[in-house]
Amino acid sequence: MAKWIVASLSDGGTHKAELTNDGLAKSECDGDLFRPLAVLPGNPADPAQTCQRCNEQH
Repeated sequence: MAKWIVASLSDGGTHKAELTNDGLAKSECDGDLFRPLAVLPGNPADPAQTCQRCNEQH
């Protein structure tokens, strides 16, 4: 199940993603791999931090 995972601290830098076996995360919006900064336990507190494309998919 995809979780909100922080890719960067900039606006739009938190994606719905799946963790891979090698410690990376794969975003649902475009399939890009990134090194996660944090895995959030729920929805991000600041909506500006979330990827707009990920928000539209859920």
